[in-house]
Amino acid sequence: MSFDRARSHYGSAGGAMAWGLPAAMGMTLARPEERVVALSGDGSFWMVAQDFETCVRERIPVTNLVVNNFAYGNTRDRQRFAHDERYSGVFLDNPDFAAFARMLGGYGARVTRDTDLRATIDDALAQPGPSIIDIVQDPMEGLPSGLTPLKAR
Repeated sequence: MSFDRARSHYGSAGGAMAWGLPAAMGMTLARPEERVVALSGDGSFWMVAQDFETCVRERIPVTNLVVNNFAYGNTRDRQRFAHDERYSGVFLDNPDFAAFARMLGGYGARVTRDTDLRATIDDALAQPGPSIIDIVQDPMEGLPSGLTPLKAR
């Protein structure tokens, strides 16, 4: 995906937890002629997942890409590098987010192979209403060893 036009890519400036879906909803309402795609981690999405019901009820056609590594990945990586892999409270027992979308009346698809992602995004964007693509990732997939988060002070 490319962002070759001004004001076509937004991100949170002060921490992104739970920002993606509500921000995408507002952007969709502000620009109803455009399709908006929100990219969130599973922990972030799960904090505001109830807003997907609002998308269905109010017909707000946001496409949600949920990178599902069954963890609060940033915190997990900090615990991996700064605390010698002593993990506490970072792993999640997520539902199937695609089934969650369908249960609420939206479009849902689950991706487990990277080769299927592009076609699945195209399918979701072709839907008239909101969608969730549950992108399943290895729970320990994270930052490469050379790119470690800053240690806590």
